[in-house]
Amino acid sequence: MPTAAPIGRRTEGRIIGGFRQGTCGPGDRSKDAIDGDRTSLGAQPVPARVRAWTALTGAPARPRPHRRARHSRRRSLRCRGLHDPAGVRRGRRPPVADEARRPGPPPFRLGRALQGNARLRCYRGGVERLATGPAPDRSDARAPVEESGAATSSASHTPLRVRWLGRVAYRDAWDLQHRAARARAAGLIPDQLILLEHDPVLTLGKHADETHVRATPRELRARGIEVIRVERGGEVTYHGPGQLVAYPIVRLADRRLLLKPYVRALEAAMIDACAIEGVVADRREGHPGCWCAVGTPAPRKIGALGVRVEKGVTYHGIALNVDTDLRDFDLIDPCGMPGIISTSIAEELGRTAEPPTTAVVGRAGEWFARALARELDAELTGDLPPAADAVAERASLEAELSRVGATLDAAAAAAGTAEAADTGTAGGVDPAADSSAAAAGDAAAAMPAPAGAAR
Repeated sequence: MPTAAPIGRRTEGRIIGGFRQGTCGPGDRSKDAIDGDRTSLGAQPVPARVRAWTALTGAPARPRPHRRARHSRRRSLRCRGLHDPAGVRRGRRPPVADEARRPGPPPFRLGRALQGNARLRCYRGGVERLATGPAPDRSDARAPVEESGAATSSASHTPLRVRWLGRVAYRDAWDLQHRAARARAAGLIPDQLILLEHDPVLTLGKHADETHVRATPRELRARGIEVIRVERGGEVTYHGPGQLVAYPIVRLADRRLLLKPYVRALEAAMIDACAIEGVVADRREGHPGCWCAVGTPAPRKIGALGVRVEKGVTYHGIALNVDTDLRDFDLIDPCGMPGIISTSIAEELGRTAEPPTTAVVGRAGEWFARALARELDAELTGDLPPAADAVAERASLEAELSRVGATLDAAAAAAGTAEAADTGTAGGVDPAADSSAAAAGDAAAAMPAPAGAAR
């Protein structure tokens, strides 16, 4: 009669199927016999007691399928519609209709911006919105509301204020973006679409590599081109005359948009603007922006894209080459990719002999604004370029942002004063004595310092 390996014997090595792998003592089974007890991948090792009984009686041992194999079988049955996780066929509980399980769609939270219920679907080619049900009530005194005869959701036909500013220095436009984004986050102004063109400048994204600037600092100084690192995404980009630059200041939650669909909308608007001018352009997978000759060995980039989102509000935007001097792109590796060919609408149409003009850029800005409004389902307000008065539009924007900025600064100062008063009261400090001490300190600071004293 065959003898079984002693159960519980300690040997050197690792346990396999109830026995240890390694040096086997006298009377133990060999390593090959132990490994033979293990079935193929997906089977659980036979317990030692079962193996001992099998060795004594000669009865075959049937290994139990491993838990991972059982789960794989359940998944395969579920894919074929044969798995019954609810136990309906086994009589555990009666079947429940899908619409009776929950009165509404499952809840979905997107930070604190969205309210209501929503189900997040996969992205498709166009702009994808979240069906969040009734829009949150934003009819407070700060948010501008337009009365309409038809009852529509707040995300549908939300106004988009267009402002054509003409030629603007980059730092001035950068400051306008920050102020407009702050006011939009507070709900004091509607969504803005700032259209302009810049003087020659190179901008670097937040994490861009400076080695993609191919020109030397001396050459850039000789041409009067400044290099500025900003907070947007993306690599180095050139801005200059003949290039349409668009800065949408949009609160995404009000339009029920996520960032990826918003980027898709910007790309689609650039593609539509090129199509109106007679240029065929398209997206290029994995490379944001607008491209010509997509699918060929040498695609050409006609539009760049880089955005930033703070407090749910977007700024920065796109740059579309209309009749730009393409020789300026030799200063950089566009988008951080050496060897990329840059092109423009004028280059694609064979109008390279025409000098860059602001009027041509403004005409492209009109097509882009109309296309972006269609993609965002927005209602354009304001004068469209090139008919708009750039000087008056800039003055109006500056005045509005100054007024809103003063309101926000006053509110922040009031909040800081109230917080300081609460802190002083809680700590047992007399506000009058505190102010007197502060006045004494100011008076002491105003006195002339002794010679050699560090101030």
